[in-house]
Amino acid sequence: VANSDEVDIDESLTMAAWVYPNELPAGGQENKFTIFFKLTYYMQIEPNGGKIAYYFYEAAPEGYHISDGGVKAKEWSHVAVVWDGKEANFYINGKKDTKVIAQKGPGKSNQNGVRFGGEDAGCCPRFFQGRIDEVVLANYPLSEVDLQKLIKDALDVSATGKLAMTWGHIKSR
Repeated sequence: VANSDEVDIDESLTMAAWVYPNELPAGGQENKFTIFFKLTYYMQIEPNGGKIAYYFYEAAPEGYHISDGGVKAKEWSHVAVVWDGKEANFYINGKKDTKVIAQKGPGKSNQNGVRFGGEDAGCCPRFFQGRIDEVVLANYPLSEVDLQKLIKDALDVSATGKLAMTWGHIKSR
């Protein structure tokens, strides 16, 4: 997504998405699965455990933060990072993670766009191995109720029962 005022977020932020990793990343830091990436903020799945991680540049204290909970391979999970300008929280499948990070803004802003599913900056290219669906990027903090509504209102990602599957089944008779 090209840079614009709408994606140059530095006061508060919500990043959320449905993710389905084919496997969990393993090995070193070069193997992270990137979900969101802008040179001012990003969210990834960490190697060795499927924990969610985020980084906000120049928010105080600056740093890389990792959730306590994680996602599983070959399973759809809804993940989110919500930052209200004072603290950041992880959400996995609509439930608030136990990790809370006190972090004050504003963060850094820059003229780069946002990438979904990969990055090629820093040490190495890091690309998501699997599927990402229904991404949400907001310049305000969504509440836990808002996130649960996103999950509840999500479209079914299973092909079973869809027109193409039903027609194929009928046609094969």
